[in-house]
Amino acid sequence: MPSSTDLTIRPPATSEEVDAFFRLAGAEFMPSSGPDGIDGWRDSTLTAPGFDRSQIRCAYRDGLVVGGCLVFPRRLRAGPARLPVGCIGAVVTRPDHRGQGVASKLLADVLDRARAAGAALLLLDGIPDFYHRLGYVDVFDAIWHRVARRAALDLPPSPYSVRQGTKYDADQLLGLYERHYGGYVGSFDRSLDRQRHELPGSPERLSPLLAVASTGEVRGYLARTWEHSGARAGEVAADDWPAAVALLQAHAAALAGQPDLPEEVLWPLPISSPTFHLLADRLALRSEVVRRPRSDWQARVAHGESLLRHLLPLWRENWAAAAGEWCGRLEIRLGDEGALALDLRPSALEAADASGSPDARAVFAPAAFLRVLFGERDPAWAAAQDASDVSPGLLPTLARLLAAPPAWIPGTDAF
Repeated sequence: MPSSTDLTIRPPATSEEVDAFFRLAGAEFMPSSGPDGIDGWRDSTLTAPGFDRSQIRCAYRDGLVVGGCLVFPRRLRAGPARLPVGCIGAVVTRPDHRGQGVASKLLADVLDRARAAGAALLLLDGIPDFYHRLGYVDVFDAIWHRVARRAALDLPPSPYSVRQGTKYDADQLLGLYERHYGGYVGSFDRSLDRQRHELPGSPERLSPLLAVASTGEVRGYLARTWEHSGARAGEVAADDWPAAVALLQAHAAALAGQPDLPEEVLWPLPISSPTFHLLADRLALRSEVVRRPRSDWQARVAHGESLLRHLLPLWRENWAAAAGEWCGRLEIRLGDEGALALDLRPSALEAADASGSPDARAVFAPAAFLRVLFGERDPAWAAAQDASDVSPGLLPTLARLLAAPPAWIPGTDAF
């Protein structure tokens, strides 16, 4: 049986190799889209702002593309901090080459490149029971809110109109994204060029629905992603109740032609979001979290010191707001992935030089630290893990220092 030792990992060198990767990945992830849909995905990816061919990683065996993935460099937000992240998508292996180490070697290549580039972490939305073997850990589960379709249609009509979004709406859509999702760990820095790129030429079913006031101002949107359409929205934001009603009714009405008419529409929303509050204050909802251990949104540390250094703006903000009683030199270590020493003073927090011994040390398992960053667990839980070593007396200080905003990965950021 072939093994991973005879694999070569590199970007595609020709347009034919590019096409081979997208055909392979499209057959796996977009089987109902057909050749035109796969070609559209390829063209949209290749023409995205900042994209270059090195972001496609292919596995070759005897010159044949037997697997591949995409890796997008992004900047993930955590309060005022911006973390350089490698976002991994479309990890695929030819069916007749599975079980031969193709995906593992691809991900090892991605990790090596991410470390060399100083990326803080790697993030992906993956299949069950595979990526944990490569050091990935669960970091996020979306919350879905179900609204009865009939209840939505029975609401008094909104004074807002609904239309399809176009590239001319990019600035208003970006403003809505920033207002509604920019404050969450898991949102990303997004340029106007990228927002505009997502709009022109999109298939009709993937164009966002916009709730528009009589002044022409866009007050809400409902995005339908390639993964979520029909009864499931990909992403929703509404500035006010008329916008929420307009989008709810448009969504519910659009389902009327489906053979098996869904009884509910499903919107993904953080429970701390203004849009969720608009719905919860006025409608009966059924909310659910689908949690599948070792599956879906997972992350791993790429370069530990880079991760810690890029978190400094968040920690400075936390420390300025609630400095603890303990002060001194604190070293935070992420297992063997890297460490950073901090000088904690009553009025300031700064990175310390590497010389000298710390007054205290907090050692976290890297995977456990990521779960704290994404709000999946608290520092006390992380400190209790086998690979961690944290003095109980440090926990109050760490709880203040490591506090992060709520986590949410918006649907339109799903690579």
